Amino acid sequence: MEHHTKNESKKYYKRIQDVTQEFKPRVNAWTDANGKILTEKEDIQRKWKEYFGSVLKANPDDTESTFFTAENEAIQPSYEEVTHVIKCLKNHKASGTDQILAEHLKKGGETLWRRIHHLIKFIWVQHKMPEEWVMFISPTLHFRKKLLTP
Repeated sequence: MEHHTKNESKKYYKRIQDVTQEFKPRVNAWTDANGKILTEKEDIQRKWKEYFGSVLKANPDDTESTFFTAENEAIQPSYEEVTHVIKCLKNHKASGTDQILAEHLKKGGETLWRRIHHLIKFIWVQHKMPEEWVMFISPTLHFRKKLLTP
């Protein structure tokens, strides 16, 4: 319980939660077509396999689904929608290749949010994202003193 003295409050509160939270057992069960409850791992896996097999083999002509895409939508994202998404970003997550943290976007204020909204509207009209946004950098993983690249 020395986390509170080392400026590690997140670990401290996590440990308190682990100690004080009551045990909630996980129940894995499935009810078959006859109403019988299946609890064996193999039976449950077999039922999931049958279920997904039937879903994936369904005839697409039988479904009456309507698909909406961005091309069908003529209305540009509103400023309120953009600010709502920015405010809903999760804190304490790793930044992308641009090294911008969610906390920076949240604390950026009205001017930054207006510029982001303007940029999103421009991309919406052009139907093209900047190439820097689709770039992916493969991380280097260190495992047991060996250098691995995925």
